[in-house]
Amino acid sequence: MIDTYHESFKKRWHESHKAVEKVAAWLVYKGIETKILPQHLTPDAASRMDYVDNGDIEVVLEGQRKIIEVKGRGLKYKNGMFPFEMVFICNAPSFDRADPKPSYYFMLDSSLEIAAILDVDKYRQYMFTTEISDNKRKEKFKGYQIDRRHFSYRLLTIPR
Repeated sequence: MIDTYHESFKKRWHESHKAVEKVAAWLVYKGIETKILPQHLTPDAASRMDYVDNGDIEVVLEGQRKIIEVKGRGLKYKNGMFPFEMVFICNAPSFDRADPKPSYYFMLDSSLEIAAILDVDKYRQYMFTTEISDNKRKEKFKGYQIDRRHFSYRLLTIPR
């Protein structure tokens, strides 16, 4: 089962770079100092913890280094917002061990045109852990969720 899941993970990992590149391009367009952080794909599921990254994008805002996590959720947003009231943010152990912690989550819709942006520094106190069911792995894990009202929404439009 873990080998099948790893193959699925590799496909999602490669596809996720489109979302990271889209957000980085938009941030640069907005005049924000932006760097895509190095990413390395684990060769197998057994060694995955050796390949945990420290975020997707680094930006400098008001002289401070901030880390951004980008998620391409593949969801179609309704009226420009998440289609669900509660939003799964990330795996709880992954967030808890991150150093530094992400300052922002950019969660893109399926078109990669709308970003739901969570300011973690501002809304961390509203994040809570819950048990999440992963139907692909047939297991449950702890994850962070938050109400969608704590997100701001932006069109990632870059004029040509």
